[in-house]
Amino acid sequence: MMPVFVVGSIILGVVTPTEAAAFAVGYALVLGCLIYREVNWRDLPRIFSESMRDSAVILIIMAAVSAGNWLLTYNRVPNMLTDWVLGTIDSRVMFLLMVIALFLVVGLFLEGIAAMPVLVPILHPIAVGMGIDPTHFGFIVIFNLMIGLITPPLGLCLFVAEGVAKVGMGPLIRRIMPFFLVEVLVLFIITFVPQTVTFLPRALGF
Repeated sequence: MMPVFVVGSIILGVVTPTEAAAFAVGYALVLGCLIYREVNWRDLPRIFSESMRDSAVILIIMAAVSAGNWLLTYNRVPNMLTDWVLGTIDSRVMFLLMVIALFLVVGLFLEGIAAMPVLVPILHPIAVGMGIDPTHFGFIVIFNLMIGLITPPLGLCLFVAEGVAKVGMGPLIRRIMPFFLVEVLVLFIITFVPQTVTFLPRALGF
């Protein structure tokens, strides 16, 4: 039931993702210590220390990624990529393919929060001018950047998963490749069959 509580409370706007994470920890403690009794109270200091160590590793990686984000943005690398894309556009299909390629490349090096403020204000007016639904374009951008979370060298979720599983980055990347290919396939479906993602917003009047 934890995914139901966590995701449901976020979707309903009851809690923020950070608060939902704290709730999940408390829920797991109650279940592990009191209900299932698989976690001994004496184990908690070790569990907390390991959690703090793993969190510290992830935060150091996030700091390095943020520094890389600043360096790329300061040197206008996303803008140069955007200018290159815009200079080669000659059709709507070509524009969508270029957007996919651009965001997949940018997602290798930038976090979504850093990439969107730089690229979306430039590409969004062009997409609207070409008759692309703004909601549809938003789905394309978000899904692209989501894929970037599992692509090396700076896929943040890769480091999180490796920190938990401790299997090594190489084996982890090989294992996720089938999922990566499926996500790319879904990305192309979302991009070229807009109804797959716009039917629900339209049904709700957006």
